[in-house]
Amino acid sequence: KPRHHMLFVSLAGPGTNFALMAVGVIGALLTSVIPLSVSYAQVVRTDSAATFFGLLAMWCILKSLDDPSSRRQVLVGTAIGLAVASRYFMAALVPVWILSHLLNEGGGPFGRRPATLALLKGLAAAALAFLIVTPYFLLHAGAVVRDLRLELEPTHLGADGLSPVGNLGWYLAWALPQSLSWPIALAALAGAAAVLKRPRRQPLVLAAFVGAFLVSISAWDLHWHRWT
Repeated sequence: KPRHHMLFVSLAGPGTNFALMAVGVIGALLTSVIPLSVSYAQVVRTDSAATFFGLLAMWCILKSLDDPSSRRQVLVGTAIGLAVASRYFMAALVPVWILSHLLNEGGGPFGRRPATLALLKGLAAAALAFLIVTPYFLLHAGAVVRDLRLELEPTHLGADGLSPVGNLGWYLAWALPQSLSWPIALAALAGAAAVLKRPRRQPLVLAAFVGAFLVSISAWDLHWHRWT
């Protein structure tokens, strides 16, 4: 095996799919030259924190496909709780997490009892992590409601006027190509199509998160380039 292959395996642990590792490295390199991503990483913003904890959660979810133990699910839940505390629409991670559980259980609605209990422990860990870092969500519930109403404003100059479907079209046709460049955006679209045509667990979970995230940010009244 080439030396770089052995390096990736040593970093990721035994059993890691080298093709997925290569995709991850390429994705990281491409992200490092996206102006919007780089500029937001240089200031203190919730977007950057949500990106970090979201990636951490996705990594933990992918690891849980091979090890759906209680310890692993608690780690997943903790990461998701921190991601949601950073940006509420990172709750899109939760249905992807449940999908990974169903994939492990052969598509059954509840799965084996130990695995389901492990998932429930993880969900409890997610709620606990969220409340530990966001205690005022309960202590100052009135202020939370007022702030959410402000965040959910239906109009904003240059960021309103579209339906949820229109928002999704705007993200796909303008915001993402502007950030990634058209060649990379088309390559990503082709990759997603390939995953859906020949689904395997890990790539399917990644594609599911992309879809769930785009749907979650499109459901708001406003649309912002930075939410991508």
